[in-house]
Amino acid sequence: MLLKCESINIYLKEKHFVRNFNHDFMPNKNYWITGELGSGKTLLFKTISGISEPTSGDIKYNGRSLVNCSLEGKINAMRSFGILMEKPLALSNLSLFHNLELVAKVKKTPIDNYIEKLKTVNLEHKIHDRMTDLNFYEQQLFSVICAITHNPTILIWDNCPLDHEGYLLETILVWLKELKARGSCFIFLGEHKPRILENWLTIELENNVIRIAQEEKNGAEAA
Repeated sequence: MLLKCESINIYLKEKHFVRNFNHDFMPNKNYWITGELGSGKTLLFKTISGISEPTSGDIKYNGRSLVNCSLEGKINAMRSFGILMEKPLALSNLSLFHNLELVAKVKKTPIDNYIEKLKTVNLEHKIHDRMTDLNFYEQQLFSVICAITHNPTILIWDNCPLDHEGYLLETILVWLKELKARGSCFIFLGEHKPRILENWLTIELENNVIRIAQEEKNGAEAA
């Protein structure tokens, strides 16, 4: 397996949101983790993506713990992750260029690779603008570029509206397909199944069992 969740429990203010979550995430698979509002999807997202740690349990990437490890070890492992969320992971007071400088340094990827993708979606003319100068759609595009340019082996996103009608660009779909061709694992957490790509393995967060082995082809890729 690529990523392994072992007996993950997450409490928040004494409330037990995620209870004994176990799952093996495999390369070249698409996973949709669903559940009702307040079921702990975002908490699990933050835990799997390394933003926070579980109350108990372990997460292993390629057999190595991301919980019981040094900060340096965790940072090195997280270079293989791509993270997307509703609110972009960027510093709002910095320009796009300076944000990209930070991302490129952390991911050890040439900044020119990111700038090239900016050109692809016609954002290069805003490279010296701050995040707050972008509209919502432009912020999401920028987030995608930051998340996938380094070719992550795991792409994790939480309610990211990329597949909402009017937001999915053919260019983004091409980028996602390129990642899939490399064997990347996609993990999506949200109430509604993504309409992009195909064959989503569904996991019900409420009872931590796989409800559907394989989804029908759907959305943009099936068209």
